[in-house]
Amino acid sequence: MIWNTHRWYGSVARWLHWLIGIAFILMVIMGFVMGELPKSIQATAYMLHKSTGTLLLGMVILRFIWRLMNVQPLPSSRVPNWQHKAAKWNIWLLYLLMFLMPLSGFLMSFLGKYGVNFYGLFTIGPWGKPQPIAKFFHEAHEVLPYVLIALFVAHVAGALHHHYIVKDNTLRRMLRSE
Repeated sequence: MIWNTHRWYGSVARWLHWLIGIAFILMVIMGFVMGELPKSIQATAYMLHKSTGTLLLGMVILRFIWRLMNVQPLPSSRVPNWQHKAAKWNIWLLYLLMFLMPLSGFLMSFLGKYGVNFYGLFTIGPWGKPQPIAKFFHEAHEVLPYVLIALFVAHVAGALHHHYIVKDNTLRRMLRSE
């Protein structure tokens, strides 16, 4: 089943969910350790980080469009309304952060002095001389991962709560189809 139903997520939504989630985890880890890598591989690490971040930006946009085109499975009826609202806010904020993280990194590079060398295939930018606003995007790119991590932890905790405490299909419907 490709499309979502009112009970389950379709294969496209599930694949995008897990692929983007795992990629973000790896990118955040890489972002924290890149500066500590040996100088001999730092340039390659930064190129891979920027390329993958740019690719992730496109994937998040695709995922968001796919979400808008699909019905969303109905929430469990066994949890209070405030939890449904908290989960909805968490998901929308995750989308926002998944968009802002790679966008801030891209704009930091594009408006700074480096540009983005996309997997060695082509280079995007830099846009003329470095722009002062690039510093703002650099600072945002350093702060946003902490917000993303907090939202991610809440998201995973909610899924595990549903699976082990509430014992409903919330987690299972993102693991397999009907």
